[in-house]
Amino acid sequence: MTVEEKREKVNKRMAALRAKRKPPKLANVHHTVKALPDDDTLSYVNVKNWIKTQEGIVKSARLTERSRSN
Repeated sequence: MTVEEKREKVNKRMAALRAKRKPPKLANVHHTVKALPDDDTLSYVNVKNWIKTQEGIVKSARLTERSRSN
């Protein structure tokens, strides 16, 4: 078996394993939030993306502030 064949075999196996995986239950999310459509402003998906964006902004602001104080 060549390296490419092995890689392809592993990729197929991993794809099958990912497909078998159960979706998350989101037990810590209120049922009304789960019921919101994905295009709603306060949907779980949008809020999660907003949090990720804000964390990135804070990280870059911290780095900027540290570089100024030196």
